[in-house]
Amino acid sequence: MLPIKSSPAEKAGILAGDIIVAANGESVTTVNELNKIKNKYKAGDTLQLTILRNKKYQYVDVVLEEASQPTK
Repeated sequence: MLPIKSSPAEKAGILAGDIIVAANGESVTTVNELNKIKNKYKAGDTLQLTILRNKKYQYVDVVLEEASQPTK
């Protein structure tokens, strides 16, 4: 799955195929777990993600933004 265009994930450099394994040091195995961690923070806060890319662990800082409203 590709990061959404202009999303915080894309701006942070997360690529298709990256696997998020932790957020701010907390283990992540599902999208729900990632969302629970993310929801502890507010727009403007930085979340450090640990990702697995090409069999190597990397750290990526993501600056959270306000959730956009779906368009009709």
